[in-house]
Amino acid sequence: MGKLKSRIHTQHQLNFPGDYSCEAVAFFNREILVLRLWDQQSSQPVLQFRQAADLQLRLSLPLAEYDGSQTFCRWGDGLALLGKSGLWFWPSIAEQEAEFYPLHNSEVLQQQLHGQQYQFTPLQIVPLDERQLLLRMSGANNRSGRAISWLFVNEDGNSHIVNRYKEMNDAEILQLAEFHQAAPELIALAVSDDTIWCLCSPQLSGKQQSPAANLLIPYQYALPNTLLGSLSKLLGAGQRRELLLQANLQQLPAGKARFSEDHHWLWLQPKGKSHFDCYAVGNSSSCHQISLTPLQNLGDINKRQASLSFWDDTLFLVHNGVQLNLCEVLPVAAT
Repeated sequence: MGKLKSRIHTQHQLNFPGDYSCEAVAFFNREILVLRLWDQQSSQPVLQFRQAADLQLRLSLPLAEYDGSQTFCRWGDGLALLGKSGLWFWPSIAEQEAEFYPLHNSEVLQQQLHGQQYQFTPLQIVPLDERQLLLRMSGANNRSGRAISWLFVNEDGNSHIVNRYKEMNDAEILQLAEFHQAAPELIALAVSDDTIWCLCSPQLSGKQQSPAANLLIPYQYALPNTLLGSLSKLLGAGQRRELLLQANLQQLPAGKARFSEDHHWLWLQPKGKSHFDCYAVGNSSSCHQISLTPLQNLGDINKRQASLSFWDDTLFLVHNGVQLNLCEVLPVAAT
């Protein structure tokens, strides 16, 4: 692992027409940023998609018109947004009108047991293929990631959530020392090269600010290696596909970890440190490290107020809600 320098290549001030405050900025793709703004006049959140180069507005979505949802993802060349009533899809960011697929079975998100009402919330959506999205689901009546489910669009124009959930409860996972005292929490999902990667950590307790350990768990969405599974492959029907645990579990140090927005990399800020280590997803050895400094990437942003988003292993942004710095990691020859 080598320590690399970075540089600011573009700076923006986050002040826009209207009475907005900026709450979050992330990469939607390499050229487009997505900003979560708060409209002070209407007291409502707004999603805006702007060009990274000059912050020119491409699409603005008052989220009150979409069930107030902030659960969205890039799906192909377009945008998918999931609300309580259904799925909206914009074929491209240039489109102002969305296709809408009503949610056929929203009741699966609310279940009653022994007189107690339980609510399950989709915390994240990730494309699995052209017709299906993966859902990172909460536990009952909380906001902690608990399981994976699926959403697909039917030929009748409705969307449908599969009423089954895959928890991180494989024997190979639960026997790890990190999960002897605490159950796995599903922090984030990513799909890279046909592998579904689950970022997990022991559930935080007490005053913990960052996970005591991180684990990347790979799954394949495929038919099981059984006789019925083999027959299903031959016949094209029969047994349904499942999430099958793969061998290369990736154990990572304690700290705050996140996937890059292109899903091929993972960035980790080790516990008690201010630098970030970059890992190729599926590789437990860090390929390089960057530090946050005023000269390289912070500019006038206070380190304690800095929020980051990574597109890949080199392109990232730093912002504090007022100023935005687009940065790049410099190659070894330039450091």
